[in-house]
Amino acid sequence: MKKFIVRFGEKIFIPSCALFIAYCIFYQYIADLPYLFLVKLVLLVSFVFQLIGWIINTGNSSKYESNKQNLTKNNIIKNFYLKAGQIITIVFCCYFAVYLILMLDKKSILYNYLVLFLFGLLLGYRIANKKNSLKE
Repeated sequence: MKKFIVRFGEKIFIPSCALFIAYCIFYQYIADLPYLFLVKLVLLVSFVFQLIGWIINTGNSSKYESNKQNLTKNNIIKNFYLKAGQIITIVFCCYFAVYLILMLDKKSILYNYLVLFLFGLLLGYRIANKKNSLKE
């Protein structure tokens, strides 16, 4: 059951982020739709599954430990390179949480652009990572 929740949370992460970004961008146009509550409910349920999966998966970080090598303390660039996946994911998740909690989409359009940039960075990294794993 744990693996199912973790995998389901990972699989719905990108679609639910894309749905929420689209919701924030087009909110002015869809604010009067009668079933907008269902969209909000779907987003809430998907983020609850993601949160539960993330909490379960925090102790099991074997996904990133395969890249672990003996690093010297002075080699910061190599350390950032080997942990790029974790850094990008954590930055996006933290900013996205702040974006949701403070409702930054209603304050300025610049916050929307920043979340779109970070989302594109996360997607690009995952696509490049998938391509490299299929290439080998």
